[in-house]
Amino acid sequence: LWVASAQEFKQPHYFLDLAATFPRENFVMVMPTMGFHIMSGLEKRAQELDNLTLITEQLSLDEVNKLFACAKVFVNTSSIE
Repeated sequence: LWVASAQEFKQPHYFLDLAATFPRENFVMVMPTMGFHIMSGLEKRAQELDNLTLITEQLSLDEVNKLFACAKVFVNTSSIE
């Protein structure tokens, strides 16, 4: 599970690399745009990964907590967090 906004310093491409490396695992990426432009090609690449679910709308805290409860691992790819 990856949960962050669509900002470059969050480095979401690393999560896509991870999903591509492990095609038999299921990946969920919650990346609301929140006014930020999704980096060029990022959404297209995510759509090409059959094992990745990309959620681009803002979820409620309850919805995000349900995803955390079901996740095996939470991945943080931010360069400053």
